[in-house]
Amino acid sequence: INRARRPTPRPRGAAHERHRSPRRARRSPPRSRPAAHSQGLPKAGPRAAHWVKQAPYYGLAPEIQHQEGEKAQRRGQPPPEGARRAFALEGRAHGRHPAREQHPPERPEPDRGPARRDARVAGEVVHVVAVQVALMLLLLLSVAAAGEEPVTLAYRSTDTLARTTGTRISAEGRYAWLDSDKWHAYAKDLYGPNNNATIRDMDVIDRALLPPDLQEAPRGCPKSDDEPFKRFNWHAPFTRYRYFRRRTARDPAPPAFRNDSKVEVSHCGGSKFEANGAFFYAFRGTGLYVDIGRSLAFETHDDASRYLLGKPCAPGKPPDMKLGIYQCDAELPLIINAAKSQGWDSLQFTRHCDAFCTGPSPEALQRARAQGRDPWTFTSMSDALSGADPRSQLCGFEVVLTRVAGTDACPVGLEFFRGWGGHERCACDATRLRSQRGRCAACATT
Repeated sequence: INRARRPTPRPRGAAHERHRSPRRARRSPPRSRPAAHSQGLPKAGPRAAHWVKQAPYYGLAPEIQHQEGEKAQRRGQPPPEGARRAFALEGRAHGRHPAREQHPPERPEPDRGPARRDARVAGEVVHVVAVQVALMLLLLLSVAAAGEEPVTLAYRSTDTLARTTGTRISAEGRYAWLDSDKWHAYAKDLYGPNNNATIRDMDVIDRALLPPDLQEAPRGCPKSDDEPFKRFNWHAPFTRYRYFRRRTARDPAPPAFRNDSKVEVSHCGGSKFEANGAFFYAFRGTGLYVDIGRSLAFETHDDASRYLLGKPCAPGKPPDMKLGIYQCDAELPLIINAAKSQGWDSLQFTRHCDAFCTGPSPEALQRARAQGRDPWTFTSMSDALSGADPRSQLCGFEVVLTRVAGTDACPVGLEFFRGWGGHERCACDATRLRSQRGRCAACATT
C-alpha cells in the first residue's frame, strides 16, 4: 500500500521563524482594522474576512467595535480649528445595534458679531427715545404747574406741644387737670357717639370742662401750653370758650384745607368790613362746620394782594408792621371781589398773626385810659413788641367765604353742619355765644 509521506515536523520557537517561507510571512494579516471596514463598506472577499478576524478587538461586542471604529476615524480626521460638536442620530451601523447619539463631523461657530452690533444699536435708540419722552413729560408738567394757583404755605404740624423749642409744658404733665370720664361725655355731646376726638385735637373748649381753679382763667398767657387761657381777640367767642396756645408767630404756618372740605370754625357778627365776605376762624372744638368749596390759600393778606391785585398792601400801623401783621383793610374788599370773579368760593389765610394772649396789668390799664387808648390793644402787644415774650403773639387761621356777607352771626343763605367731620346739617343759633364785637354762631341744640 502506497502510503502518503508525512511532512517532517518543523521545530517551534525561534527556529520556527527561520523555517517560515518568506512569501507566507508577507501574507500575514495586518494588526490594524481596515479603513473600509471601519467606514461600514462591504468586505473585499474571503481574504479580507480573514484579516478582520485578526483585528485587535476581535470578539468584542458590536457596540464596542463601533466605538473603536469611530475613534480610528476621528484620529484620521482632526476637527477644524474653532469648531464645535453637533449631535445627530445614526442607527444600525456595525452589528445592527440600536440607534444612538453620535458625533458627526464638527461645524464652525457662526459669526454673531452683526447680531450683537444690531442689539447694541437698538438699545441706544431705545435710550434716546426714553430720554426724549422724559423731557417732554417734564415740559408738560412745568406748563401745568405754571397754570396752577400758587399756595404760599409751609406744610408742617401745628401742635405746639410737639415742639421742643420755646414750648413751656406744665411740670405736672400734659393735661394733668383733665378728667377722662368727663372728657368722653363732653366729646360725645359735642360730636356724637362716633368720634375720635382727643384733647390735643382741640383749639377751644367749653370752660365747663375745666376744674374750678381753671374755669376763670386769668387774662393773660398761660403758664404752660397744656392749660387754656381766656381771650383770643376781638372777633372770637369770649364768654364760654377757653383757648389753647397752638400757633404763635414763632411757629410755621399749618397746611391748607383741600377743596370742598368741611372745616370746623367760629364766626361772630358785628364787623362792618364783612359786607362782601364772611370771615371765620378755623378753630377745632367748636362743633360748627362750613363747606369751603373751591378754595385758594395764602399765608397772609399781603400774599393775596400781590397775587390777585398785582401789588402789595399799603403800609399799616407801625406796631403791626414791626410784628409782621398785614391787615390790608383797604385792599381786602378788592381781594374778595377779585377771588369771587375768578370762581373761588373761599380764601384761606393760614398765618394771620394779629392775636395776643398777654393780659393788661392794672398799671397798664391806668396808663391806657390816661392816654385815651384802648386797654387791650395797647397792652396786649407790649410783651411781643418788647421781646419779653415773643410767643405771646398768636396766629389765627382765617377762612373767608366770598359769596355770603358776614355782618350777622348767622350769615343768610349759608349752611352749617355738625357731628364729627360735619356729617349732618344743623340750624344756626346766635344766642349762646358772644365776642367783644357781637354775637357768635353755634349749632342749635336739639
